[in-house]
Amino acid sequence: MSSARKPPEKSTRVLISEEIVIAALARAARAKDSKEFYDYCDTQQRYLILRQRGPRVGWFVRAKPRMQRIGNAKREPGDDLYLTVKKARHTAGERYYALRSGRRPRTKGWTWADLDREFQASRQVKRKKGKRVKPPAPATLKDIAGCFDKPQFAAWQTKRLATLNDVDLIELLDAVHRERGHGACCKTLAWVRAALTWARSERTIESGLVGVVPWWEEIKPPQPTAAEIEEMEDRDREFDAARAAFKVEALGKLLVIHERYCAGRSGNRKVSPAVRASLWWLAFTLNRKYTCTQVRRSKLQYVDPLNPYSTRAQPWGTAEWPAEGVKNKRRFMLPIPPFLLHIVRCCERDFEALIGKKRGLRSRSDWMFASSRRRSRRNHPQNPDPGLYPSSLNAHLRAMGGKKKNSKGAYTENYLRDLPCFWPHLVRTVATDFLKEYPDKVSGAAISALLGHVLPHDRSDPDDEMSEVTREFYLTSQAMPLKTEAMKLWSDAVLKAYFRAGGTLPMPHEVDENDKEKLNWPLPKLPRIADARLRPSRGSQDRRTTAARPRRKPASPPAKRRQRQQGRGPLRKA
Repeated sequence: MSSARKPPEKSTRVLISEEIVIAALARAARAKDSKEFYDYCDTQQRYLILRQRGPRVGWFVRAKPRMQRIGNAKREPGDDLYLTVKKARHTAGERYYALRSGRRPRTKGWTWADLDREFQASRQVKRKKGKRVKPPAPATLKDIAGCFDKPQFAAWQTKRLATLNDVDLIELLDAVHRERGHGACCKTLAWVRAALTWARSERTIESGLVGVVPWWEEIKPPQPTAAEIEEMEDRDREFDAARAAFKVEALGKLLVIHERYCAGRSGNRKVSPAVRASLWWLAFTLNRKYTCTQVRRSKLQYVDPLNPYSTRAQPWGTAEWPAEGVKNKRRFMLPIPPFLLHIVRCCERDFEALIGKKRGLRSRSDWMFASSRRRSRRNHPQNPDPGLYPSSLNAHLRAMGGKKKNSKGAYTENYLRDLPCFWPHLVRTVATDFLKEYPDKVSGAAISALLGHVLPHDRSDPDDEMSEVTREFYLTSQAMPLKTEAMKLWSDAVLKAYFRAGGTLPMPHEVDENDKEKLNWPLPKLPRIADARLRPSRGSQDRRTTAARPRRKPASPPAKRRQRQQGRGPLRKA
């Protein structure tokens, strides 16, 4: 009788290298049964295992009492899970420290409703990211709330985070894609990833995500449909056409139409002072639409003694935004030319006159562009002083462009029919194209600084390390000399285009615009227009800007003309 054979050895501990991987692949090629397996346990990272099971070879991480597969060791075309030895060691280290906690939390973990509440609360306070302190951003909070408030998240509210899987997220994205489009689908995926990653990294035990592999990082948004791709291409073509057609001259004509439109409205159709001034502010400062609504009166200096173009008769100012009011979350300053200071003063005067006349309110607003719809402090203690809503300027442009319906359900008249297509963000592109034509006067760094883009040397220079005086008055990292030169060139070009198009000096609407003695600030100096054929419209506030036309010789009467033709001129007295 033959003796029983001992089973073959099922594992060995070696330093896993490329040679070991080749040996495992050769063993897999000779395997005849998928039940046959052999483990190569690493001597350097003792939790890393290279397992051959039948024809397959994969990477595993073992942390008692659990074991997880992290990738494949056999290279296949289109295999996203293939890992080299170096990549496998790196991935194994990340997974091991997430799995090594053998003690399970006593809590059941958060539901999605809990994560929604806690994630939004974490964005309402300051956070530290690297060496930078990120303040809360109202626009970000609104974006998150609008994303998670979709009806497609209703089925997620009671689900535990530990039980969510890739199928749940894919089904959610498909539903959002069908109802709201590809753009909303991509934004939903981005915020879901951010919320789950925050819970796993900062609230690991409370959320119940201990040892959970971040499967959501591998999920990609679905492909846009053929109709959506066609819409994207149409938008690209529309943008290219608008960029090629809308120049500084068109911006000047737009401002002329804007002023005449605002002057022709009265009663309930009246354009608010903030909306009227915000388009001017957008055209000059090249800010984003949201940034225009974040200007506080206390942060606008009407006299900047450090500006080389500032004089007593024509002072330049300085505007400053806090970090939470800017997209890149860094303090931002801009030089303000005299003409724009005049616009701001007109807006402030019209607002106070309008509110005092209609509402009987005497309190000043802290916002430079304040909403004319005042709220009662008693009924709205959370926001008694509302600023201009960011979409108000878009609504105003739609009304001028004939894309807004009136009370009778009919579309309004299109006052912009002779202009190329325009939207608020396009002005930044128009200004960039214009300033690039003057490389001898304005550098590329000046254009980036004017647009609020972070310069390379500013990325490692946090504003919090500056002295209080420098930060509050004239930040050295703001590149104000560069911004001043770019603003001077751009503002002069806009003013010339405005007056050549027939514009006049904007004045307050709530007072007698012909009585300049009521204004307690210096009027801006207007540019001289070289082209005498393009005169400002009647009622201009400064006739000096229009070149005098030469007087024509009066035509001769028919009788005298005939006499001269016949050689019989009128008799002259001796």
